[in-house]
Amino acid sequence: MEIFYISKFNSYPPLYGEQVHVYNVIKELVALGHKIYVCEYEQHPMAEKVSLNSLSSILTNLDAVYIRQTLSNDLDWTNRLVKISRNYKVIWELNLPKYESIFSINNLYNYKSKNIFGAVKKHIIRFKDLLKVHYSWYKKKKQARYVDGIVTVSNVLSKYLKSEFNLPVAVITNGANCNYLFNELTDKLDVLIAGSRLAWIDWDTPIQVVKAFANNKKVHFHIVDFQLDLNYKNVSYYKRMPQDELQKLIARVHVGFVLYKKYDWCPIGFYNSPLKLFEYMGNCKVVIASKMGQIKEVIKDKYNGLLVEPENYKDICEAIEFLLTYPNAYKEIAHNAYNTIKSYYSWKKAAQKTINFITNLKET
Repeated sequence: MEIFYISKFNSYPPLYGEQVHVYNVIKELVALGHKIYVCEYEQHPMAEKVSLNSLSSILTNLDAVYIRQTLSNDLDWTNRLVKISRNYKVIWELNLPKYESIFSINNLYNYKSKNIFGAVKKHIIRFKDLLKVHYSWYKKKKQARYVDGIVTVSNVLSKYLKSEFNLPVAVITNGANCNYLFNELTDKLDVLIAGSRLAWIDWDTPIQVVKAFANNKKVHFHIVDFQLDLNYKNVSYYKRMPQDELQKLIARVHVGFVLYKKYDWCPIGFYNSPLKLFEYMGNCKVVIASKMGQIKEVIKDKYNGLLVEPENYKDICEAIEFLLTYPNAYKEIAHNAYNTIKSYYSWKKAAQKTINFITNLKET
């Protein structure tokens, strides 16, 4: 197939989750023998760049235009590829509901103003930003009339997007490259705490866990991109790093945290497909993760990971103690995690599911 893959992949090597996803899916699509075009401003080393002024040279032979959508207007220029008479299929990838932007805006303006004038100004700006979100979603629904199908990362989002857009939806989760990096558990458990600063990521509970194991020689915490005022001997801090550097750190640890706050702000519940979940498991690490949404679909507790209640530091402490007490269980869980990703959630499988979805759309 020939696919024009449109995203905002403007950094190589990939640094953020979205970039990691795009990089690996395109890499595997090319490995499967498909020809992938990207915009001239994108930095993917395995795809063929095309300038926006010369799009007509590739449109004739295209099988699909694949657009990784956001709620911003950055990709509105793609409307001309969607509305014209064409032989190719148009697929959107859409991985967030409008509620995420609404929550982010409300969280941004959740502070006390110094005076009444500041408060009024804050609420006016907040109201304008919320209007932009609703209008952007309204525009998406109008544009979707010209779209053939949607790809998304979770079953929760699939149900939501089907109701919003009335289009065929394929669920293609995040994935991972499988690297057998198992570490025997001897006298010390190395725990990795990494992730973004998004408001729904739980950093407060891990801090409580670190305090509970302060200076404990049996547990060492490796914290990425989050500096705490905790100068314990069993804590190491790291700046944010590219994916290839983070991979080296993952290779050294036994356990990775994938922890979220309660999603009581979102009407559809937890809709994410946590990239870290798949990365840790695919590298033969034990995941301690919040019992929510897709996480509890992928993980069976004490089989291929350890599930904990959201925002419950005692559950996490007990999970760590369990691994320290039963090193054989740690070994079994780590290997089951690795085999789960290898069997069901590799990037190669994500790429093949993408092709299968496009093929089904072309045949209908």
